[in-house]
Amino acid sequence: MPATVSQVADGIKTRLATISGLRTFSYQPEQLNPPIAYPSLSSVIYHRAFGGGNVQMVWIIHVVVGRYLDRTAHALLDDYLSYSGAKSIRAALEADTTL
Repeated sequence: MPATVSQVADGIKTRLATISGLRTFSYQPEQLNPPIAYPSLSSVIYHRAFGGGNVQMVWIIHVVVGRYLDRTAHALLDDYLSYSGAKSIRAALEADTTL
């Protein structure tokens, strides 16, 4: 049985929380207090295998680091979007192979 949307969102939040200093949520918070990250579901693809298996969920990870013109915000964004490193969102998410 595939995971629910809430279970996957919570799993993404848990992985994002491994990044020091990043506030994380399973959904878009009412108040944005940077730096924050949260997932939003973009689409769900059913029937990729017989018997209802292999449901694919496509998520967008939103990262808010500050004002667009803020040099410090750009430096943080570079860290979060890097391929590897302690603040890499890609590395944090791919460390959990169940996602």
